[in-house]
Amino acid sequence: MDVTELNNWFPAKSRQAIVAQLVKRVGLTGVRAEYFVRLWVYLLVKQGDRTPLKQLEPLKAPVVCSLSEVAELFYHDQDRGSDRAAGMILTKLVALGLIQKTFDGNTTQIEILPIPELSAEPPTLAEVLSIALIRAVMRSLSPISWPKTTTG
Repeated sequence: MDVTELNNWFPAKSRQAIVAQLVKRVGLTGVRAEYFVRLWVYLLVKQGDRTPLKQLEPLKAPVVCSLSEVAELFYHDQDRGSDRAAGMILTKLVALGLIQKTFDGNTTQIEILPIPELSAEPPTLAEVLSIALIRAVMRSLSPISWPKTTTG
């Protein structure tokens, strides 16, 4: 699947809006966010969603996807990129908490994890207050001062 085909399933403008939200996450660059969104769209299409997507939804189940497919998805418009490089990007997306990847010896299954930044529901009052309380406590804590030892 190339970018033009990707645009048929999920418009570039919608992808860019999601990428803009995702890059606020620590460690997630614009390029990685774009790769992640491409992967998500591809997995939705591969699992059987055959109508153009209006929004990115959770997968029904993990989807089998080879590193060759991922490399083509990530690097189709570039001279560089390999299956190994695509695997390294997937590992980084796992580390960032965006996907879960399972390899059973023959196939790789990829699952998209819930992304709070993309949740349509605003945080509850309890969540907001608990975060504010944690921040206030963390600011009030002073560094631990260790007692000096004397040698004798």
